[in-house]
Amino acid sequence: MKVAIATSGLGHVYRGMEVWAELTAKELFDRGIDVTLFRGCRPPMSDYEVCVPCIRRSTRLAKLLSQFNKVGGWRFGLGWPAQVETWSYGMMLLVHLRRGYDIVHIQQAHLALFFRLAQKLRLLRIPFILSNGQLATPEFLEKIKYVQFLTPLEKDTMQGPGTDNRNWFYLPNTIDVNQFRLMQKSWCRALMNIPEQSVVVLTVGAVQKYHKRIDYFLKEMKQVKRKCLLPMHFIVAGAKTDDTEALMRLAETDLGSQVTFFIDVPKEEMPAIYNCADIFTLCSLNEAFGYAYIEAMACELPVIHHTNPITEWIVGDGGVGVDLKEESALATGVLDMLSDRQLMDSKGRAGRQRVIEEFATDVVMERTINMYGTVVRSEKNETVSSDNR
Repeated sequence: MKVAIATSGLGHVYRGMEVWAELTAKELFDRGIDVTLFRGCRPPMSDYEVCVPCIRRSTRLAKLLSQFNKVGGWRFGLGWPAQVETWSYGMMLLVHLRRGYDIVHIQQAHLALFFRLAQKLRLLRIPFILSNGQLATPEFLEKIKYVQFLTPLEKDTMQGPGTDNRNWFYLPNTIDVNQFRLMQKSWCRALMNIPEQSVVVLTVGAVQKYHKRIDYFLKEMKQVKRKCLLPMHFIVAGAKTDDTEALMRLAETDLGSQVTFFIDVPKEEMPAIYNCADIFTLCSLNEAFGYAYIEAMACELPVIHHTNPITEWIVGDGGVGVDLKEESALATGVLDMLSDRQLMDSKGRAGRQRVIEEFATDVVMERTINMYGTVVRSEKNETVSSDNR
């Protein structure tokens, strides 16, 4: 079985999607699977990686082409810069996928649309699995033949009357629990230049207002700074967006030297950043999975999250849910947690155990390989049936 893992952002964007692609490919390779990881940028970093040239979303050309959206360009992949990137990447990727691959695994919804069109035009003759990491709608998923859901709750929610779910799978994202683990806090803080004696609250995600709601995090931490008697420090780590500079100015005004931004840091540095913190939070109200949750939990960080059924399932006993739509909710949650050190420690340990039992690579990868086998066999059976007719 020859497997392709593909994402256009790998090499220039740090999100859960890119983490998933890189880790999945590595684990498949380590288990003897013939796998290729198709990056969207930078030279290959291992023998099983290939760089696929594309028009990166951050370039002026991508922004220029996205202007065609106003005259219907979205129909041809010229919607917004990220879509331009995806479709230009897809065009180049097709050349590689025609070289004997059995299956391709992705998490980008627009790449799934591109593949679907390519299949109709007979430019792509292999199946693809869309891992629903971007919370696509049921109407969208009905167009996709093979869908992987990241939580059982999401799979159940999407299933309506008469829904054909024979090609639906539940399989969560996975994490290397040996890379993301508890480390010596003082060493990590010295390495990352974080004050050793401060209590540190961390959030990880694209540094934007929409979705990750970094502006909400900063405003809530301003309250924590004002009300808490302990020395505090705050960390924001994530990918740069169009909102980043404005958010950094807001942080400088409200939090001054008590906030540190880590922008587009290499993934190898993330375990140390998590281990600088005492509490982790993610301010988004909806996540298909939220990779940062399991990264933080693997490092034994107690989590404060929005009260959302999917997030509650992921975090389990590793954190506390609050209504992050409400003003002061996060600040109150942080202050309450800081008042009970025993609670923080127990949540941290429970989170690590939850990750080991449900999301560790040894648990997830065997099921991933079985899913590939099921899809490939299904395609072969359909081909045989069609030939017989």
